[in-house]
Order: sequence, then structure tokens, then C-alpha cells
Amino acid sequence: MVEPHAVSCAPYGEIALGQACRILGLGNRDPQSPTYGCFDRYYWHYRQVDFVNARFQEAGHFLALLYEYPGADNRFYRAPRIREWAMAAVRFWARIQRGDGSFDEYWPYERSFCVTAFTLYAAAETCRLLSENPPDDAVMRAARWVMTHENPRVMNQMAASATALRLAGEVLEDEGLLRAAAQRMERLLEGQKPAGYFEEYGGYDIGYQTITLSCLAKYYQHTRDMAVREAARAGFRFLDDKIRKDGTYDYRTTSRKTQYFYPFGFRVMEEWDLLSRHRAGLTQNVVLNPAWLDDRYCLPLAIDYLHTAVYDAAPAA
Repeated sequence: MVEPHAVSCAPYGEIALGQACRILGLGNRDPQSPTYGCFDRYYWHYRQVDFVNARFQEAGHFLALLYEYPGADNRFYRAPRIREWAMAAVRFWARIQRGDGSFDEYWPYERSFCVTAFTLYAAAETCRLLSENPPDDAVMRAARWVMTHENPRVMNQMAASATALRLAGEVLEDEGLLRAAAQRMERLLEGQKPAGYFEEYGGYDIGYQTITLSCLAKYYQHTRDMAVREAARAGFRFLDDKIRKDGTYDYRTTSRKTQYFYPFGFRVMEEWDLLSRHRAGLTQNVVLNPAWLDDRYCLPLAIDYLHTAVYDAAPAA
């Protein structure tokens, strides 16, 4: 048994900070450029593609967290340019939105449920963290699109959509979106398997389970919904005999064979034992961290690491 708050989350902040310059380098930071605020470097700089992968715009969320993180080694803390670049990412996100409110990730006119849900959350949370006015029309169009679409075979995306609708409802002060968020979350919890896992393409996947748990923790932060807390607890219990003492796990038989671990849900729900195992793996350099990943997958994992550190550093309520 690990004692309460015996697990320091500072290494998550340190690892995320190690990716800050890399993530900044993905973005067009020239305010005179027509693609100012675009963080898909393969589009605005290399011109290898002719449309933007909207998931790169989640860099705005990373920068907002970077702006708020008071870690001793964070030279970007409360830096005005970091704040401006975060909002530039949100503004460019609004510019690349399809007319129906959706966004693309892998091909033009894809209208991806995944990218629309995750980037809606990122844009809304960036504005909330920085106390900035959101691009109301873009947020509402994205939220309405998410309300009318779903992907129940991929439960981490459903969890992201519930959290996105919740944050959109908060920043727009829209009761209809808040109700839609609650309904989406209820549907998600109804789909949780008795063993405690959330299905990913017909089975369980440990990495995606940690993303879902991260989304549940975010939703719980804003609602204190005890049904969400209990569902998360069941999700942690499912992982208990699968994550080894050094934070590794056997991914070969899982449905999507992911190898990462998103720590935010474990910190918010104070799952110290599982979190300490992952921390041990980081110390031994045997578990995957953001530095091991390509640009596309480095970003969301680095966001979760930094979000964990920011939450841990916040004064107790």
C-alpha cells in the first residue's frame, strides 16, 4: 500500500517540459503569416500535405498548461508569448473547421469523430485555463456535430466527447450542451463491461483504458458526479493485476496493442499504487514516455503528463 500523496508528480512535469521546445517548433509563430497558429508543420512549413491534421492544434492546450505550470524549471511560466501562441492555435483551429462543425485528421473531408471530440475539448479548455473568450461559433458548431455523432466501438473517443461537451457547455454557458454531456457520459458508463474495462474494437486495451480514465477524471473535476468516480474505480481495479511493479504490461494480447500510460486520471482519483508503478518505470526508463513518440502522438501524451503536474502543483481545495 502506497501512502496518500506519497508519489511525486514532478517527473511528469519535467518530462513534459523536455518536449516544450519540440512542440513550440511544430507551430507557425509568425503573426504576419497567413498560417499563423498552425501547429501541423508538415502542412505550413514542409508542404507535404494540402490539409491540416487538426489534432496538432491541441498544442494550444499544451501551451496553456505550460503557461500555468509553476515548476521551478519552467522558463515559460506566465510568459506572454506562450499565452498568445496558445490562443493563436485555438484561432487557427476555428479557421480549419468544416462547415458542418467537424474536423479532419488523416484525409481531407474525413469529418472525424475522434479529432472533433478531442480538439473541441482542447480548444475549450485552453480558453478556460487562460480566461479568454472562446471562438463561440466554432465551439458551438463542433459541439452540435459531436452531439449528433458517436463511435461506441471506441470508448475512449466517447469519453472524450462527453468531456468536450461538458467544457464547451461551461465556456459557452449553455445548459443544452451540459445536458448533452451528461447524457453522453451516461451512455458511456452503461457500456462499461462488468470486469471494469471500456471496450476498444471488441476487447480491452490498457493504453486506451488510461485515456478513458483521464477523460473520466476531467469530467469528474467539473461535476463531482459519483457515478463517474465509481466507474473510474472499477476501471482502475481492472488494471491492477495487469500493470507490473515496474509500470510495464503485456500489450500483445490487447485489442489495440498500445504501450503508453496516461497518468492524469490516476492522480486525480488518487490511485497511488498504480501511479507509483508507472513512476518506477519512468525512473528505470522501461516505460514509454512522450520523448519516445513521433510528433503526432508525443503531443497528447505530453499534454496529459503536464496536466498531471499542473494538477499536482495546485493548492488543495
